[in-house]
Amino acid sequence: MLKRVVYLAAAICLLLTAIAVFTSTCSGGDEVGKSKAPMSVDSGGKAGIEVKPLNDKKSPYIGQYAEWDLWVYEHAIGSLLAFKQEEMPADWEVLTAYVNSDGYMIPMLEYAKLREEAEGNNTFREFKDSIYTLHGAGVIDKALRDRYFDEVDKIRARYFPLIPNWVASSPPRAAMLLPNGDVLTHGPLGEGGDKNEPCCGDYDYFRYNSNGDQVGDSKRGVWWLLYLDTNSYPMPAGDFEFRKDGYILFKDPMTGDVLSLWDYNGTRLDERLTPPPRDCHYFTWLPVTLIRRFSVIQKEVGSLMPTAESSASSAEPTNTEVN
Repeated sequence: MLKRVVYLAAAICLLLTAIAVFTSTCSGGDEVGKSKAPMSVDSGGKAGIEVKPLNDKKSPYIGQYAEWDLWVYEHAIGSLLAFKQEEMPADWEVLTAYVNSDGYMIPMLEYAKLREEAEGNNTFREFKDSIYTLHGAGVIDKALRDRYFDEVDKIRARYFPLIPNWVASSPPRAAMLLPNGDVLTHGPLGEGGDKNEPCCGDYDYFRYNSNGDQVGDSKRGVWWLLYLDTNSYPMPAGDFEFRKDGYILFKDPMTGDVLSLWDYNGTRLDERLTPPPRDCHYFTWLPVTLIRRFSVIQKEVGSLMPTAESSASSAEPTNTEVN
């Protein structure tokens, strides 16, 4: 009889232990079954900060997240450097979101706007250093993925100057739109193909005025020669450097000192002074794929950029003291 009581007590003890473990697992106890928050990475690819839940009541973005935001959060993988892409299944894809310094994921379309604004005023590097990256990888519905990229294109297109009809209807391999309405092209009009690398290849570069008339060409495969009138003055000395806001500099190869500073219209500026910043979207090479895509979007939603005439007049350099 005593043995039966002992066995029964032991059996009850084991049962209670099993119930406790099961309860801890199902309730997300600290020891077993607790899901961890996604971890972001910094601009150098190193561990960043934990990403707070998308339904956090303190989030400034609560209620603004779309399906693609949720997909990235649920498929977060941390650093791509640690995750071997060559080992990804063939049907996996990667989407990237960004996280602010408080740990809240920025809605991906909101980030697209912030990025273009930072690109426009030449502060993207500082902006990128102030946020963290969150990568999501896995199988994603193709329709969802395509809708996301369509919405991003609609945002980006509005931040670029209006693409002239004569460029969109007969696109080159790539084009750079200038504030006065001129257009630099990689290859002549109508030569746009499947390849879209704007600064390499066997094609020459051309310059057209706002009416679509060719006003210059560079047979040496160097696009920035179209900034200069080398028939009227000698080629500037020094090593070439291009600023994202459209100015070109020539520097002493030994000391790095600026020898001369030039604007897109061929004007030489005072190299002792810092020229005013300008919207970098004007001086960005657009490959043929984006020329076609953005021109269609701009016909529907327009552009946030000023007209060529008003932009050119407001972009005249002023004497700004060097910092």
